[in-house]
Amino acid sequence: MALETGKMYMRLFHGRSHPKQPLKDWGRDGPIFGPLSWAHISCGMFRIAMEEGEQDGLEVHFFQGMVYYDGYFYADVSVFIEGSIATCDSWEPEEPDPAKMCVPEFYLRGKED
Repeated sequence: MALETGKMYMRLFHGRSHPKQPLKDWGRDGPIFGPLSWAHISCGMFRIAMEEGEQDGLEVHFFQGMVYYDGYFYADVSVFIEGSIATCDSWEPEEPDPAKMCVPEFYLRGKED
């Protein structure tokens, strides 16, 4: 499924497998979530919703200034409207999995080394 013109998406990129890992290049390209019905940042909390009318949305977890998803820490996040910027034809959106958005406990306890 290709990105739909006029729809909102969130892209994760510049990923690494450990929050302290220095990057020698641009890092891992992450997933693209969407289309989104809304994205909201308030008091340091970032939430996205995939469906119209969804009230609570899905929390996007940050750790050390990076978004965690499916085993990787992404230093960059873009929220964009398809067609408003140049995008890659091979980009395909996916449904975010809430289970993959939780930062593992050992990172939160400071035992990641």
